[in-house]
Amino acid sequence: MLPLNLILLYWNEKLYLIWKILISKLILTLGTREVLQTRMLLEIKLHKGNRVGGKNLHLQKGIIKKIDLKQVM
Repeated sequence: MLPLNLILLYWNEKLYLIWKILISKLILTLGTREVLQTRMLLEIKLHKGNRVGGKNLHLQKGIIKKIDLKQVM
């Protein structure tokens, strides 16, 4: 049987690939601007506990600094 950490790593990579595919399909159907707004809002909700000073979000695949939704719109 595989160790638990290898199983979790494999599962995490699969979820990340599924997330990327869903985002790309949304871009094709909705357009880039709407998808970026939705993705930013989802990432803010998913990583709400990781705020630093209310402006920085530490995400799983990097850091987005000073998110301003007005720039996206």
